[in-house]
Amino acid sequence: MKHIRLFLLLAIIGPFPVLGQGKNTVFSGASWIGAPDTAVRYPLFKRNFSVEKLPGTAVLNITAHGFYIVYLNGKRIGDGELAPGWTSYHKRLLYQRHEVRALLQKGNNTLTVQLSPGFYSGNCGNFGDRKYGNSPALLLQLDADRSPLLCSGPQWNWAKGELLSSDIYDGETRDLRRKLSGWAPVRVFSADTALLLPQDHPPVRKFAPVVPVKTVTDVYGRITADFGQNMAAVVRVGMSGKAGDTLIVEHAELLDENADLSKNSLREARQTDRYILAGDQPVSLEPWFTYHGFRYARISLKRNGGFVPFRAAHIAALPMHTDLKEAGSFSCGNPALNRLQEAIRQSLLSNFVDIPTDCPQRTERLGWTGDAQATAAAACYNFDARSFYAKYLADLAADQYANGLVPNVIPDFQPDKIGGDAPGWADAATVIPWQLFELYGDTSLLRLQYPAMKKWVERMAGSAAANNGLWAVREGIVWGDWLAPEGGTDGGFLCQAFYCHSLDIVSRAAKALNMTGDLAAYDAWSGSALKAFRDVYLNGQGKRALSTQTAYVLTLAFGLCPEEQKKELVDKLLRDIADHGGHLNTGYLGTRYLLPVLVSSGNAKTAYRVLLKQDYPGWLYMLGKGATTLWESWDAILPDGSFNKERHSMNHHILGCIGEWFYSGIGGIRPVDPGFATVRIAPVVEESLGWAKVNYRSPHGLISSSWKISGGRVSLEVTIPKGTVAEIVVPNKDNTRFLTYRVRAGRYHYLN
Repeated sequence: MKHIRLFLLLAIIGPFPVLGQGKNTVFSGASWIGAPDTAVRYPLFKRNFSVEKLPGTAVLNITAHGFYIVYLNGKRIGDGELAPGWTSYHKRLLYQRHEVRALLQKGNNTLTVQLSPGFYSGNCGNFGDRKYGNSPALLLQLDADRSPLLCSGPQWNWAKGELLSSDIYDGETRDLRRKLSGWAPVRVFSADTALLLPQDHPPVRKFAPVVPVKTVTDVYGRITADFGQNMAAVVRVGMSGKAGDTLIVEHAELLDENADLSKNSLREARQTDRYILAGDQPVSLEPWFTYHGFRYARISLKRNGGFVPFRAAHIAALPMHTDLKEAGSFSCGNPALNRLQEAIRQSLLSNFVDIPTDCPQRTERLGWTGDAQATAAAACYNFDARSFYAKYLADLAADQYANGLVPNVIPDFQPDKIGGDAPGWADAATVIPWQLFELYGDTSLLRLQYPAMKKWVERMAGSAAANNGLWAVREGIVWGDWLAPEGGTDGGFLCQAFYCHSLDIVSRAAKALNMTGDLAAYDAWSGSALKAFRDVYLNGQGKRALSTQTAYVLTLAFGLCPEEQKKELVDKLLRDIADHGGHLNTGYLGTRYLLPVLVSSGNAKTAYRVLLKQDYPGWLYMLGKGATTLWESWDAILPDGSFNKERHSMNHHILGCIGEWFYSGIGGIRPVDPGFATVRIAPVVEESLGWAKVNYRSPHGLISSSWKISGGRVSLEVTIPKGTVAEIVVPNKDNTRFLTYRVRAGRYHYLN
């Protein structure tokens, strides 16, 4: 029965006025409404109205301070979840448009809207609540044939519904016994409508049910369901009980040594939904305004303070994330890499819930900029994420300080508290727009973000000018190469390396946008920054900082060392990998660049050895410990099987940055010109894989690269879409000898 049962209880009260006509603007006749007592957290709003003649079109425009679900005549409008989403609410508030002609009826109609605090006045991480305002509120306008038919305003009433509590981290409680009564007039107030914008990115949706692969019932009658996959989702339960019984659904990523739910990865998040039953009629229950990160759920029924056995008619998890369409696929002859690819995809989807979060389970779920920039390319190879990131970048630009500082999390719900400036985090302002431009060729988006890009490098340049060309964090924390297995990379080194990198990106962006007036400044800053980097970190006192895998990799990847010094750095990188038993020793900032640098320096075999390592630390180590999504740290589960209680999230997408290399490295599909007008297909092959097949749907159409090794020869098949020119580089099985071809659209087969 889902959410409909709440409104089947509605008593149709009061007259049904025939509403008049008005001007054709989005919210021309609407006012913000809320409960008179701003302490009310979960108001339910209702308006009865009459329609004499059914219109040809009927469009509902709606938004809220908080999350909303809206019903017309007892039927839910739309399938988007957690609407209107999370934005920089004081600067950008999105509204949704719904065609509702099919739900209108001649005569009496009822529009009802349930609100919850959401991120507007609910908790944001573990930083407390009411970051944007004190209470939920509603704004809507229903237009019939392009004229207002119904608007939020003083004619509306409100009451308390069955929703008793709702929190994105703790879960929901509903009392199905609660009768709707006490309808009272609403509070009407004004707010700035200039910040209202239509949503133009895909909504968060619930997806096909996932049934448990295993269930276990304990002596108390509690059912523990294993869904076989860690995910961001909600649990739907079908069952019946007695009036006053409480159905409890708890969620966790892992089981402990006693096969009980392990809550270690949740921090303060309860991740528990409760439903107080109204009677013995069968019900199907799921939460309205939250989601959880879990693989396991424990479902129990309490009666008179004690657990009682019960029968569940059905139990299913409903994955919940932004509805991103598939853009690419990867498969190969190594089953472990195929499992890794699926873990990367699941990690991305679990953390794409309107914003790119860090994790879906604990009291965080924030839009960390460092995580977002590290995996943006991997995400865009797997999914059409252009509008998803455009929305995130718009909030980044809105929340950027006037002095150019880029906050560590976007939306920045707590200015001056979480900080900014961190190298590799704040550089999301430059890295993500440029990655999107390279992959999609969208000049308009790059132009929109260019002012924010420019402000960020101007901030760094202003500081560096007074510090011998060196950028140093002024108002924040240097997170460093976060969670590298052994030790870290010097913060000053990271500041200067990413300063140089962002300057290079913004200079290229200025050229792409024909902002020639800015180039002289960028050239001067770049020259000063690069000289300072080399003077200090290649030839001066800071040279000792150039001693980690991440330091070597970033220096090479960002082109910061002279040609004559590259071999020395590559040799040191190879020696460090060997000293670590053939393993990586990179964290959040270095990992993305490690394998590409190894390949570009002629060390493809070492790149594959690092990738395919099955012991700690490495991607396949995670899989060997049962991971179905990627972890926050390389050692979230220790080699002895115990949990690392310091770094315990089992669903972080940032180490999934390797997913980019599956497409650009193993498949070899990389843009030469923005948007793949010219593409280079240069796969990095590996005999132990046997074969690999990579597809990517570019703006021009499908690009495919499929290779196999047989009889000591490499066979490569490629597909190039119309409007694309391709440079095909066919390797031999050792990636040491290459045949190069230049072709236009078509399908081709090569041997080497």
